[in-house]
This record gives sequence, C-alpha cells and structure tokens, in this order.
Amino acid sequence: MKAETWFWGIVEAVLWYGFIYYLLYSIKNPVELWKSALVLMVLSYLAILACPWFRQTDAWKRLKGEK
Repeated sequence: MKAETWFWGIVEAVLWYGFIYYLLYSIKNPVELWKSALVLMVLSYLAILACPWFRQTDAWKRLKGEK
C-alpha cells in the first residue's frame, strides 16, 4: 500500500472515532439537537470523503478530472 493510502485511512479512522465520540457525548449530555446533527453530518461526510476505497471509485476520479 502507498503512503498516501495509509494517510487517508488514518484520517478516516480519526474522523469516525470523532463521530462516534460526539454521538455518545450528545446522547449523554444535554445539547442542542440542530448543532449536534450538523457536527455529526459534517464528520460523516468528511470521513466518507477520506475513505481510501471511496477515493478509488470511478465517480471520485471523474470528479477530480482524472478519468
């Protein structure tokens, strides 16, 4: 595996960890629902975009103009 793949895999893992941590935090503590939903949505989108498998799809390559 290339170093870039390892890097994005670690970034994805950190983002999913943050997502789960914040989800559990928002369940346990009183928070504003819309703010928590926004944070969770942003974290999940960033984690999906950082996923090495997602970055190898044809859709991602077309989006970047590589194909």
